[in-house]
Amino acid sequence: MKIKSSIPIDKLTSIATKAGCKLTEKTTCIMVTKGSNKDNRLYIARTRDVARVNVNGFKCPDTNLTMTPPGGPVGTFLQVVRFDYPANQVMENFRVLCENLDTYTSTAKKPRGRPAGFKRSKNAPIAGPTVEVQAQETPAQHCERLVKELQTKRELSAKVGYPLSAKTIASYRTKLAELGYTLEA
Repeated sequence: MKIKSSIPIDKLTSIATKAGCKLTEKTTCIMVTKGSNKDNRLYIARTRDVARVNVNGFKCPDTNLTMTPPGGPVGTFLQVVRFDYPANQVMENFRVLCENLDTYTSTAKKPRGRPAGFKRSKNAPIAGPTVEVQAQETPAQHCERLVKELQTKRELSAKVGYPLSAKTIASYRTKLAELGYTLEA
């Protein structure tokens, strides 16, 4: 994109204000939003003469108004306002974008989730004992399985640095006592 135009920032902010947009001052830019749709935003670079306005939250279908930035999308900025027209045309295109800012269809946000290697929270409880006797398992085998299960949970709690709760230990003691086995400290 060969830049033909740069427009004073005062003119762009004036156009946005007249179009009914809300302007929010940021460190490096001015964020432009309109109406109840806060997902659709325009970011005006905070320079005396502006040569770039980023489009965020939607893809404008009119290729005369916006284009994909040279080198592809940058972060969440999928498009930029076209500045390869004469200054009057760029200001008119910016006015159209501002007036219709709340009508464009927002792009779907990426779901936020925990990464695959995310560790369990220290405050998350450790599950209690498995009380079901497995098929063809003698009471002694069941006791052994419960003791191994408790040992595994103790090791896990030591790894994550969160002590095994007294309630969990008591539930194992109770279940083992029902089977006639005494759990040592």
